[in-house]
Amino acid sequence: MRTDPFGAQSAAIGTRRAGGAVPLRPGDYDAPYASHWMQRAAIAVLVAALCLALVNLVTELRVAAMRTALDAQQSEAEVAWPWLVDDRPAAMLAPRTALLRGMLRTYDALDEPAPRRAAMLADAAVDLARTRGVRTWWSEADVAQSYRALLADGPDSPAAVAGLVRSYESAPFLRGAAPWRIRYGAALWAKLSAADHARIVDETVWLAGASGRTYGYATGLVAGTPAEAPVAARLAEMAR
Repeated sequence: MRTDPFGAQSAAIGTRRAGGAVPLRPGDYDAPYASHWMQRAAIAVLVAALCLALVNLVTELRVAAMRTALDAQQSEAEVAWPWLVDDRPAAMLAPRTALLRGMLRTYDALDEPAPRRAAMLADAAVDLARTRGVRTWWSEADVAQSYRALLADGPDSPAAVAGLVRSYESAPFLRGAAPWRIRYGAALWAKLSAADHARIVDETVWLAGASGRTYGYATGLVAGTPAEAPVAARLAEMAR
């Protein structure tokens, strides 16, 4: 037996028809259901709006939490690394602290306009000078001095070239600085000695073999430069 989806309302309509009541007009029994569905639609819209508001609230809370965490991390960083906010003269700083502040000033100078950039690079030079004579070999300081001189006076700067050469003499392989040293050394190829060429090739081959993901990156650093051929020859020899 088929169940009438309209139940009692359908039976009432049949009674009106059988009893000769006023003929049905369009909407006589549709109106209550239309109203019912309109109410349900309104409720659905309200629920959707509440859900959206809840999502926005959760997002705002997460953003606020992230900002709080970042602020806390910044405060912790300033405590852990006081050189971030230390304005004392370089002579009053420990050599390592002076090196870190000099590096920071050098990197920050990249985003500054010319006058401010020159002043920051000059301040960085004073900081980095604090590292001279502290150790016989200090490759990180040599790299920092070379990079600062490059930014201040250009890639052909004698100080920049000398810093690069010294860094290779003190440390043949530097994981963090290797990409910059290789790229800069390849660009300076004609100005460097055969011993310098060999060090650049050695570091490039070393970086290429560091992991499966660094091979293409390392060879890409010397692509199109005079260092490309000797690096390719060394890699081919090692693959035999």
